[in-house]
Amino acid sequence: MPDDRFSPASLPRPLRIALVALAAILLTGFFVYLGFPYELLATRLGSHIRQATGWSFTYGPVTASPGLLGPGIAIDELRVRANNGQSVEFDHLVLRPAWSLSWLTGTPSIHVDGDSKLGRIRGVARVSDAPAFDGSASGLDLAAVLRAASVDAGITGSADVDADLHFGPSGPEGPVHIEAHDGVISHPSLPVDVPYQKLDADLAFGGDNLVEIRSCDITTPMGTGGIQGRLGHSRALTTAPLELSLNIEAAEGMRAALRAQGVRIGNDGSIKLAVHGSLARPIVR
Repeated sequence: MPDDRFSPASLPRPLRIALVALAAILLTGFFVYLGFPYELLATRLGSHIRQATGWSFTYGPVTASPGLLGPGIAIDELRVRANNGQSVEFDHLVLRPAWSLSWLTGTPSIHVDGDSKLGRIRGVARVSDAPAFDGSASGLDLAAVLRAASVDAGITGSADVDADLHFGPSGPEGPVHIEAHDGVISHPSLPVDVPYQKLDADLAFGGDNLVEIRSCDITTPMGTGGIQGRLGHSRALTTAPLELSLNIEAAEGMRAALRAQGVRIGNDGSIKLAVHGSLARPIVR
């Protein structure tokens, strides 16, 4: 009975030579990849990004990070500082070339997966004269994010964010979806702090406004509510014009306590507020 088991020796000699040569090339390339001077690569990549965006970088060890989707590099203790002074710190960040058609136009697209001081960030960043990011962030500390953005707003909680943003001369542009939970909204202009269980918001950055709040639904022990409005353009974020409308339905068990705090509540438990002024000096009516 003939032996049907496969044997490399049964292959034609030219094919065996080609396979051995291919294996040698792949192994050599892999070991070159592992031993590549990534500190030098990081320096050159950082220089390119700095020229394109104006951002500056400091970082710790840079090493190879092979994966199923392609070769990458891992960077520890990375700090990215934007030209407006805002900064983000990563404990660990892995970068690899993204599967994107933008490479055909000479625009690098980099897949980003990192653990930052604010939360985990994952997505695709396009490095060009008009940088962009399409991805998500999970477990964000809202209070820390607002502090990093120099926004003096009393909002705490943990948030997951999906964003598709382009960064131009006038700032970010594009849609952002936020799901936050277990936090508190507070401000000196509010009669009481508002703890919330869930916050679901759709925002649009850019255009005629710095940011438009297209919808924002909030569930709290005190009731449910919605926010719509906009934050206009301004040279300084604190002086940006603010126009918000808040519609709240207070829980039945909270209405007496809120009235005792001087909050005007309808017979059906509805509270309607309008917020004008600026971030630094909001006026609640």
